[in-house]
Amino acid sequence: IDLTNLIDQYAPNIKAMMDANPDVKAAMTSMDGKIYGLPYVFHTATVQGHAGFFSEEWMKNVGIDKVPETTDELYDMLVAFKEQDANGNGDPSDEIPFSFGKKETLTGLLAPFGIYGNGSPDNIDTPYLNVKDGKVTFYPIEDSYYQFLQYMNKLYREGLIDPNSFVQEEVDIQAKGKEGKVGTLWVGSYIDIMVGDRGDEYEYFLPLENAEGKRTYVPNKFSGDVNPNRFIVTKNCEYPAAMVRLYDYLNSSFENKLLFDWGPEGEAWEKTEDGKILRLNADLPEGFSSYAEVRHTLSMGVLGPILWDDADQAEFAITNDRDVEYYARRDPLMEYAIDDKDQIPVGQDTVENSQEAAVLITEIRTYMDNFQSEAIMKGIDDAKWQKHLEDVQKYDITRYVEIKQAFYDRMMELLGG
Repeated sequence: IDLTNLIDQYAPNIKAMMDANPDVKAAMTSMDGKIYGLPYVFHTATVQGHAGFFSEEWMKNVGIDKVPETTDELYDMLVAFKEQDANGNGDPSDEIPFSFGKKETLTGLLAPFGIYGNGSPDNIDTPYLNVKDGKVTFYPIEDSYYQFLQYMNKLYREGLIDPNSFVQEEVDIQAKGKEGKVGTLWVGSYIDIMVGDRGDEYEYFLPLENAEGKRTYVPNKFSGDVNPNRFIVTKNCEYPAAMVRLYDYLNSSFENKLLFDWGPEGEAWEKTEDGKILRLNADLPEGFSSYAEVRHTLSMGVLGPILWDDADQAEFAITNDRDVEYYARRDPLMEYAIDDKDQIPVGQDTVENSQEAAVLITEIRTYMDNFQSEAIMKGIDDAKWQKHLEDVQKYDITRYVEIKQAFYDRMMELLGG
């Protein structure tokens, strides 16, 4: 049911969140201007996205003392990783200069070729789209994408890319990383997820420069996560106002949010001496083996309809080394972040447009996944590129762009842009 008036009457906390965060309000608002679902919002105090990591140990072992700043310098480093005993184990043949998984966005290597925005291949709603000066474009038909494919094929042809990259899962990369066999990779959060105890050996790249010497970084669209329809009231509910009041009660205090999203004090979290909130990774309640298990048993966890904002986030303690490192790299990367208007916002289209776009995206993604992997592994020349430009038109990319352009324009109006 339409919750718009009920929010005005009974939900001061969600109203405050909407007023303070126009992007959240826009994401909640349907095409008819009404609100049918209440969100889960998790601000993490950073909108940092993926970052490239390289092994400093490997650089030292091959005599490179300058972090690559361009695609050419990255190529030179990968060649050194391949041709020398970069991991220092006495075997110069077991190094993997660069590895990624089949779901990797590769935004870190697309950006130097002028391809950015939130249209990475694995994006659910807007794959293969760019936004430039307010215009939505399908970048796989642009010359810059052709140049990207040629560069990637050069890396693959010379054995600088893990040949399993297009089929392997994250767990496969983790196994190689923990064995000290991967020199360069892209990571969305913590490097030790990919390389285990070797995390201290790695450092992150700043965005690589494009042909004009400009760096471009693609952050997440929100600082954390926004799910606009986490809490929905159906027409069969006898007391819709009470349900909206319940939602607002869950979000009426920091203590309530902690209880319903993290769990009870002393079991899932505790306060430090300076009053900050610290999750309990040790001294867990009997019968539990991890913090995540505690949290998602004793609370709704990340599936709850909770509103965390930046002020809430400031109450959490950042104490372990991996979190300190994660936040330390935020500002240098964000210095090169693209403008918000160069991304398609999170929001809701009409049912008809959403269904039509979903069908188009499925077909486009199937074609593009095959084309991109084949172009990188087998090579791409002018004849193959021209054939691609003809073949991709069969998937009605023009209509796909039209739908997303109209959606982008509407969202910009909601956001006052």
